[in-house]
Amino acid sequence: MKLILRLTRSAFQAVRLLAEIATELKDNRRPPREEVWLDNVQAASYLNVSIRTIYTYKINGTLKAYRIGRRDYYRQSDIFRMKQS
Repeated sequence: MKLILRLTRSAFQAVRLLAEIATELKDNRRPPREEVWLDNVQAASYLNVSIRTIYTYKINGTLKAYRIGRRDYYRQSDIFRMKQS
């Protein structure tokens, strides 16, 4: 009987410890970053190129475009990365 109580107590302690670890992990998690989207004009302005050049980048795969409605949008992070390289 004492053995069962010890095992049960150990199991509860293990569960409590896992719950504490899960809470710590949730609290330390970074909040999701909101993505900023740029249209053709904004992307061209930032890269100091023409809108036609942005279109060429999209066609040849240099820059990934995302179609929302009838317009193309680009991730600001992709534009930053492209400008740095």
